[in-house]
Formats: sequence, C-alpha cells, structure tokens
Amino acid sequence: MQHVQEWHHQAQGATIRERLGASLCTDESIWEKPKGMHWKTFERLKNKADEASEQSWLTAARLFGTLDPFA
Repeated sequence: MQHVQEWHHQAQGATIRERLGASLCTDESIWEKPKGMHWKTFERLKNKADEASEQSWLTAARLFGTLDPFA
C-alpha cells in the first residue's frame, strides 16, 4: 500500500495534465490554457500539476537512492 501512495502524485499530475490538454511528460511545461477554461482555474491546476510533478521526482529520487534525506 505504501508503494501505491508514493506514486499517487505521479497519477494525480498526469490526470491534471490530461485535463489541461498538456503532454503527460513531466519534463515539458504547460503553456496553453484550454479554450473556455477560466484563467484562475488554469493557474490553480497548473500549480497543482507542477507540485505533483515535483513530489513525483522527489519520490523517485528517494526510492532509487539518489536523494540524501539528511542533506
């Protein structure tokens, strides 16, 4: 169960990116607002996707031992 929870951010980010019509690749930025979406909603979802991506990268780094938790 812990393993599933650790990757929740990746799935959440992918869902948001899909809703925004962006690439599922977290290396690519989200630039264009979907037609009909309010700017406030776009900015909120974009920020959530960015946070989820960052958490996903941190989880991967920790799981693969490339992040020193005591640094």
